[in-house]
Amino acid sequence: MASEFMKSLLCKHLRLQGQNYRLLFNTIAVVSSVLIIYLYTLTETLWSNHSNTFISLIGYAFVLIGIMIVVKSISAYGIMSFAGFKAENPKDELVTTGLNTYVRHPLYAGVLIALAGWLIVTQSIAAIVTLVVTWVYVLVGIQLEEQKLILQYGDAYRTYQHKVSKLFPLHKKA
Repeated sequence: MASEFMKSLLCKHLRLQGQNYRLLFNTIAVVSSVLIIYLYTLTETLWSNHSNTFISLIGYAFVLIGIMIVVKSISAYGIMSFAGFKAENPKDELVTTGLNTYVRHPLYAGVLIALAGWLIVTQSIAAIVTLVVTWVYVLVGIQLEEQKLILQYGDAYRTYQHKVSKLFPLHKKA
């Protein structure tokens, strides 16, 4: 999601080549996720609905749906390329099938849905902070990513932008 300038700067200073940048990025993401999960164990809850199993089930349903969307999105893009084990092919075609028929960024949508569910389940300040920070990160990332996609796919991506909403199919367009 980082800008091309930042990627090239990091690759130059850390002497990373090819997909090694993606491997490093994903390693940092996994370690950060583990630290965030640990943070949840240290924070207080905002409200108590522990006796309301129905509310918790709704939260877990959101988490499960979000994770399923993330997994389906990653598999559509190619797990090996996504993880950084295989170099990305700049000649790859624009993916507009599967979940990308409904939203341009299903991976990010899945993450936000899962985090919203986690907020319902944990009821913690950490969950709110995580959701808000992730939402801002996703919005900035979408802007950077879409600039790259316009350069890569040109008018095909611009047409796609006008037909399909960014994150949620409930509202149309950019």
